[in-house]
Amino acid sequence: WDVRSSTCLREVPAHSDPITAVDFSHDGTLLVTSSLDGLCRLWDAATGHCLKTLFDKDSPPVSFVRFTPNARHILSSSLDGRIRLWDYEHGRAIRVYEGHANQKFCITCALCGPSGRPQTEARSKDSPAGPAPWVVTGSEDGKLFVYDLNDQKALQIVEGGEAGQGAHADAVLCVDVHPSQPLLA
Repeated sequence: WDVRSSTCLREVPAHSDPITAVDFSHDGTLLVTSSLDGLCRLWDAATGHCLKTLFDKDSPPVSFVRFTPNARHILSSSLDGRIRLWDYEHGRAIRVYEGHANQKFCITCALCGPSGRPQTEARSKDSPAGPAPWVVTGSEDGKLFVYDLNDQKALQIVEGGEAGQGAHADAVLCVDVHPSQPLLA
């Protein structure tokens, strides 16, 4: 859509089931979509051509997708309770994060480095650049999960609580990270 003129610039036959998320790459040249049909599709934003279709062997419904900040990978959430980090050039999931509950809602996820800046480079804990970045997601059981990007382990699980006590009492469906500080929302 062209927002200024309220004109549809292009329609693409994207998926057979509802689309759950759309994200532009940082430079605007690529677009990624996810759907309940179990597919993530990578598109050329200028032409609308499908460049790649990503799917897991079990093809669980995909509830969310976004590019990593450097646009070299895609992070997706699916209704099998897993988050996948995709190497879209080779069409395969290179990391899988599990432990959070995600069976019925579209739950977002995000990438954040210990400094707060979004990061996606794999590195060791002793790297001169500092610890590896995190994958952050909500959970249907009211928790917030922070996973280590590299070893896929949960570094922190923030428990829910009672409403009014500064905590969330129900499912955490959406998360985001501050662009320059180690803050989660």
